Amino acid sequence: MGSMRYLLYKDYASGLFNNWISFELGSGLAHLTKRRLVLYGSVGEERRPLHIRGGNYQYLRPGFSAVLDNTRHPTVLDLMDTATVELLDYPAYRDAAQGLEMLESDIKLTRSAYVHGARTAEDAMAQHGERLAEFLAGRDILVDPNEASWHLHACNLGFYSRFFFNPTPELASLLKNIRPRADYRNLAEKVSLALGPFNGVHIRLTDFKQFLPQGADYAGTILETLGSTFPRDELLVICTDESHNREFFAPITAAFPRHVFLDEFIVGEFAREFLGLPFTDEQSLGFVCNIVMWDAREFSGTPGSTYSGMIHRHWYSRRRAQDARSDPPFRFINCGEAGKGGSEPGYFENGAFVECRKGHFSWTRTAIRRASETLSWYREWPESVIDSP
Repeated sequence: MGSMRYLLYKDYASGLFNNWISFELGSGLAHLTKRRLVLYGSVGEERRPLHIRGGNYQYLRPGFSAVLDNTRHPTVLDLMDTATVELLDYPAYRDAAQGLEMLESDIKLTRSAYVHGARTAEDAMAQHGERLAEFLAGRDILVDPNEASWHLHACNLGFYSRFFFNPTPELASLLKNIRPRADYRNLAEKVSLALGPFNGVHIRLTDFKQFLPQGADYAGTILETLGSTFPRDELLVICTDESHNREFFAPITAAFPRHVFLDEFIVGEFAREFLGLPFTDEQSLGFVCNIVMWDAREFSGTPGSTYSGMIHRHWYSRRRAQDARSDPPFRFINCGEAGKGGSEPGYFENGAFVECRKGHFSWTRTAIRRASETLSWYREWPESVIDSP
């Protein structure tokens, strides 16, 4: 065990999709640095990861009490297929790593990007120059330290598309195989087949009404954007955490008479299958809804939501798999700013952030009015599709 190296990695202790993208970063770092991944949390002496608890995770929506069980909540490891990741629990690490030199790192992954093969930040810049500087967009360079044990705990969050510089095909394969467990995927496939062809929208409300307030006519702004991108005679599948809020959705559902609230559809039409899943809480229902939305013909998400980001990634991947030359824009319900309408010429048009500058990377070709650190998690990027072997 003397030659073994470890990545001691703190869970993000938040909602499912924050935990998912955080786990991807840890898994990718462990793979590239040839370390055993030790995912730990705050539960008990064993430092087990905390269960997922995003949004109003304890809230039981009206009419769902016969199906949802909010007394049992999964961790991210309960919902994900992690067979390709070599994991070690904290007690085993504690015993194996005694006496090993450790680097305690306070770096926030939202503020950094990893450069594989570089020994120092200076070495990385010497190798990659302006292209790396553009990729970083003001963030710090992260390299593999010499210490046998590396502890990352400050803020382990971000989409891998904007974190790993020059990702390898082997890394792409690893990340692609970190996916929902088969029973959740299988149910989502059944739901998608039952729906038939559809366009999809994710509208995050609940906690976002305080976190990212959007003004009094938020629904009107969303409708303005959707009306410019989705045919109104096609089926619109609405994925939201407030499907019961019919007053809010009234303008949207009136404009799109062929609509379905996805959570209600699953609870109403697939209750038996859902109850057969290992976990049947609010978060698990949202998990299945997310996977269903990957099959949308066109999709529009909520800016600032990693839930939307995960849909965008898989929706885009499937579109590219159907046609490698395809490069559809990532569309959003608005530009993410209160008081702004559904369009701002030269910045946000037809539900998409306009690429108004030259650059190697999509985040440098757009001019989204957010700090570089925020853009690490604020949305997913086309760079999430990496060529794999």
